[in-house]
Amino acid sequence: MFKSNEIKVYIAAPFFSPVQAATVLALENLLVRGDGIAYYSPRDEGMLKDMTETERKERMTYIFERNKEMINWCTHVLAVIDDYDTGTVWEMGYACALGKKIVTFTDHYYDINVMLNESIVAHCKHFVEIVPSLLGENVTEKGSDVI
Repeated sequence: MFKSNEIKVYIAAPFFSPVQAATVLALENLLVRGDGIAYYSPRDEGMLKDMTETERKERMTYIFERNKEMINWCTHVLAVIDDYDTGTVWEMGYACALGKKIVTFTDHYYDINVMLNESIVAHCKHFVEIVPSLLGENVTEKGSDVI
């Protein structure tokens, strides 16, 4: 299915507001263009807030299990740390426990907490830094943005 050297990215990000959804869409479009990069975006599963109560009850466990499955599948997690979303933080912690490579991104130019810094391979403040960081290039100096 995938080449052994292919990068498989799980996008961990909030997508509840129009701005958040636009950021995730921009990341998806960026990864589509990256050679050897496959991705999974939980946004594709739908948003619970847009579902009826019955649909939410039916989909909650599936979404949780599917997200865990895809974090297990990935080689990297690309985590948007804007808006301090608790789901994204959980996904990062789970990925860290599995030994996944984590790249954080902010388009609000936030610095990074020391606990997150110690679990990541790169912290990006610009879209142009993301693909090189996923490819293992040292675009940003780890620890330079720790708060």
